[in-house]
Amino acid sequence: MHDPQVQAAFTAAKEDFDAGRRDPALAALDRLLEARPDDLALWSTRGLWLEALGRRAEALAAFRRSTAIRPTYADHYNAGNMLLALGRPEEALAEYAASLACWDRYPEAWTNHGIAEHQLGRLEASARSFERALAIAADFVPALRYQAIVRRERGDQGGSEASYARIAELRPDDPAAWRELGCALGELALDRHLDLDPGGREWRALEALGRAIALAPGHPRAWIVKAEVLGRLYHANVAFRRFVRGRFEYEAGPLTTGRFHDEQLAHCEAAARRFPDLACFPIARAAALEFAGDLDGALEARRQACAAAPGDGAAHLELAFALADRDRTGALAALRRALALDPRLEREAYDGFDAATIAAAKSPG
Repeated sequence: MHDPQVQAAFTAAKEDFDAGRRDPALAALDRLLEARPDDLALWSTRGLWLEALGRRAEALAAFRRSTAIRPTYADHYNAGNMLLALGRPEEALAEYAASLACWDRYPEAWTNHGIAEHQLGRLEASARSFERALAIAADFVPALRYQAIVRRERGDQGGSEASYARIAELRPDDPAAWRELGCALGELALDRHLDLDPGGREWRALEALGRAIALAPGHPRAWIVKAEVLGRLYHANVAFRRFVRGRFEYEAGPLTTGRFHDEQLAHCEAAARRFPDLACFPIARAAALEFAGDLDGALEARRQACAAAPGDGAAHLELAFALADRDRTGALAALRRALALDPRLEREAYDGFDAATIAAAKSPG
C-alpha cells in the first residue's frame, strides 16, 4: 500500500472498524480490494476483521486469497486457526505445516499444530509438536498447558504436574494457573498413595488450591477440589508428618486448623455460605460430621444439600440413608423423592433399605 490515496482510505476504514463501525469499514475495504485485488495486506486485513466478527468461513476464504498471492507464515497460520475453529483439524494441519514451511521458528504455529493433532487423537504427534514449540520458547504458556494435558493422558502424572507448576510460576497472579495446578495435584496419585509428608503432593495441592481461592474466591472449582482432597485426607486424622529422632512430628503446613478433619469442616462451611446453590459442600460436610460421630450435624447437612439442589436424586438418597434408623416416615419420603428424580439409584438404595421399603417408595402416593 504505497499509494498515498489507498493508504488514506485504508486508515479511515481501520479507524471506522476500531470505533465499532464495522459494516462501513468492511464496505470501504472491499472497495479497495476491487481496485487492488492482488493486495496481500488488504486480504489479510479482511480475514482478521471477519475473524473478529466471528465470520470464520469468510475469514478463511480471505486468508486463503492472501496465501494464494504469496504464502506467508502468518496467514497460513490464520487459515489454520479458522479451520480449527470450524472443526476441521485435518485441513488445519495442512495450513499449519505450510506456515511452518515459511518459518519454522513460530511457537504459536507448532502449538496449534499440536492441538490439531490432539483433536485427531494423535497423542505422540501432538506431544512432539508441543516439544518443538517449547524448544523455541521454553516458557510459552499455551504449549505448556497442552503439554500438561497430553502428559496426563499418556499416564505421565508427574510430568503433567511439572508443566502446570511451571505455568503457575510464570503467572503467579493468575488464578486459573493455580487452579489447574491444584486440580492436577488434587487427583489421587496413580499408585493411590496419599502423601502426608511436608512439601509432598497433597501439601502442594492444598497450597495451590488455596492460592487459586484467594485470587478468585468466586470460582467454585478450586473449592470443590480442595474439599475432595481434604475428604481423602481427614481419615488419617493428623496433620502432615515428618519422622524426626525416631518419632513422628506433625506440621500444619497449608492447613489453618492443623488437622484435615477440622480443616474440611471449616472449608465446607465457608464454601456452603459462598455457594448456597451447590449441594457438594454440605454433602462433604455431612461425611466429615459422620466420621466424627456427629450424626445430628450430619443429618442437618444432608437436609441443606437437598435444599441447595432439590433436583439431585443422590442428595435425597443420602438423606434417606441418614434418616433410616431415626425417622422411618421421613426416610421413606426422601427415598421416594430420590427414586422419582433418578430411577437408576434403585441399585444403590439396596445398600440401606430392604426390598419392601424400596417397593413402597416406588409405589404411587
